[in-house]
Amino acid sequence: MLHVVRYPVTTLNEPSELISAFDESLKKLAESMHETMIRENGIGLAAPQIGKNIRLIIVKVGDEGNDYRAYVNPEIVFSSDKTVAIEEGCLSLPGVFGYVQRASKIRFTYRDLDGKKQSGKARGMEAIVLQHEIDHINGSLIINRTFQVTQGMERLALWQKKQAQ
Repeated sequence: MLHVVRYPVTTLNEPSELISAFDESLKKLAESMHETMIRENGIGLAAPQIGKNIRLIIVKVGDEGNDYRAYVNPEIVFSSDKTVAIEEGCLSLPGVFGYVQRASKIRFTYRDLDGKKQSGKARGMEAIVLQHEIDHINGSLIINRTFQVTQGMERLALWQKKQAQ
């Protein structure tokens, strides 16, 4: 069973390494991340959030059920000029929520768990979740992007004070 790494662990702020080995252990890690995401009531999870500094994210697919998609080495290649401000939370920042400005549509490339090159496009909530998780593998958290913390400011201030010590 995997455990979610919580802020202020400094590795959450570090860019992740590209994945070059597409083997059974990668598939098992993605499945374990999926189980962790479900247990934590998440809709997305990035490998840095479970202590692995690699470019792997998983995202829940659809509104019903527990299906997910794994994205290896994802990269956004287009972001729409039209943006949306949405209140986001994060499994690595429990109790902290804030408004983040995101592109409403994106196009991206990635590899699947077998290493096959793929491309995709997303809009709405799917685009927002993908951008959030890709931020994680780039070493960025919602607190780096939020323009208004709506909940958990005291908790965030305490964490930041501890990190400064």
